[in-house]
Amino acid sequence: MRFVPVTEDEYRADLAAAGYPDAAADEMIMVLRHIREERGATVTDGVREALGRPARDFAEYVARTGFDARPETVS
Repeated sequence: MRFVPVTEDEYRADLAAAGYPDAAADEMIMVLRHIREERGATVTDGVREALGRPARDFAEYVARTGFDARPETVS
């Protein structure tokens, strides 16, 4: 696997060629733009707000559930 940078227009064309409707392409591009511009990089208290409890550490989740996302373990 290798990273190949593409413009939003190139990505939109790839999605269209794969049969994605325009609305789905718009959503994907919006989400990826949000990530690229690091708009979600600020830590907030959204979990506490939504669930009424503090967020849990991912390591605690792994220890509790045995979750393993290494590529060789995911089928």
